[in-house]
Amino acid sequence: MKTGTVITNNLDRIRYRVLPIQIRRDGGWLIPDAPLTGSDSWMPADETTPPVPEHTTVPAEELLRRGIDVVIVALHGRFGEDGSIQGLLDILGIPYTGSGVLGSALAMDKIRAKSLVSFAGILTPKWTVVEEADWQRRSDQIVADIGRDFGFPCVAKVPEEGSSFGMGIPQTAEELRAVIDAYVAARGHMLVEEYIKGVEITGSVLGAEPGGEPTALPLTEIVPKTSKFFDFEAKYTKGASDEITPARLDDALTIRAKQIAVTAHRVLDCGTLSRTDMIVRDCDIYYLETNTIPGMTETSLFPQAAAAAGISFPELLDRQIVLALARRQ
Repeated sequence: MKTGTVITNNLDRIRYRVLPIQIRRDGGWLIPDAPLTGSDSWMPADETTPPVPEHTTVPAEELLRRGIDVVIVALHGRFGEDGSIQGLLDILGIPYTGSGVLGSALAMDKIRAKSLVSFAGILTPKWTVVEEADWQRRSDQIVADIGRDFGFPCVAKVPEEGSSFGMGIPQTAEELRAVIDAYVAARGHMLVEEYIKGVEITGSVLGAEPGGEPTALPLTEIVPKTSKFFDFEAKYTKGASDEITPARLDDALTIRAKQIAVTAHRVLDCGTLSRTDMIVRDCDIYYLETNTIPGMTETSLFPQAAAAAGISFPELLDRQIVLALARRQ
């Protein structure tokens, strides 16, 4: 909700009629009766706020009835970043920011994303997929194989989550077993990667205008202070990490990292924006993942990169809207 709140309160109310829409955890839609007026600030409703009944059952009809010109998608995680809401908006013919169904689904699925960027020649940490059925049959052997091939610590992830949910850095075989046990039954599989100790950076990319090319913004270096990696707390808590823009890399590494971010943007069919996370170790740059709906709060990385390029937050939102409308034409 932080991203949606910050976006709503930074849109130009002279240029836009802003209608903030919430989707509750239980699937209920909260749609205001009218757009915001003047410079009124907006705060999201509490989760206990009952949705208007017809908005719960037929939100698509309500969206069409309102004559919405463009949607700024600010939904993180499953159903927001995986192509679900994008598919609904495509069916309704409503332009939206971010990536389309294909790009959203590919980037959200870390297994397929790693496969595609690897095929494009981008270096990634060594990885393996643990399937639930295989885990139930031979978990001891799987843990032993991972320990032999990757060593500890390693990285274990739910492949289709965002904001670092379902992710851990097991230090021992016992911790790895606990992480996999916690998620594999519900999700069907887990992604386990080699742990790369190095400098964590992220590359923000603005989507291409018609006939143009995607634009890499200044890189950001991330130094988590309260956790071992850039987890949910480090991403959304002020002061939980040091974020240095531009990243403290030499010119050659900077150029290569920006090229990786742009290549990932293209390979994964990303849309109006993306943010690719990487690790630099010595002269090697390892691809980690690509986010198609980066956070847009006061602590978020994409607005910081845009600001370093001389783009204010309202201007960044304007560009996203222009790109979304141009993509639909």
